[in-house]
Amino acid sequence: CAQVFEVCAQRGWKRIALWGASDLVEIAVLCAAEYPVELVGVVGTGVGAHANLNLPVAEHLGLLGAVDAVVVTDLQDPQGVFEAAVAIMPREKVLTPNFLNVSRNLPRLME
Repeated sequence: CAQVFEVCAQRGWKRIALWGASDLVEIAVLCAAEYPVELVGVVGTGVGAHANLNLPVAEHLGLLGAVDAVVVTDLQDPQGVFEAAVAIMPREKVLTPNFLNVSRNLPRLME
């Protein structure tokens, strides 16, 4: 997670949303505290799941206001979450921790 927030800091991205209500959110919150970023909330379900972290949980990214980047924090279907995020945001602004093994490549067209 630290590498993801390092990228955000280097690119000047301040307002960051997390996408996926999982245990990874807690780790992301701890890591983000070391960088000049603001976590604006979590896209997902389970409103009470992260209340102790003072992060709002929203069903849709648009409900969190303007964001500079999204970090995938879903542990059940990180690839699916990545694909959903790049459908509404530029690919380079959707970040994934390496250990989630998300493929960032576009699928090849069938001939």
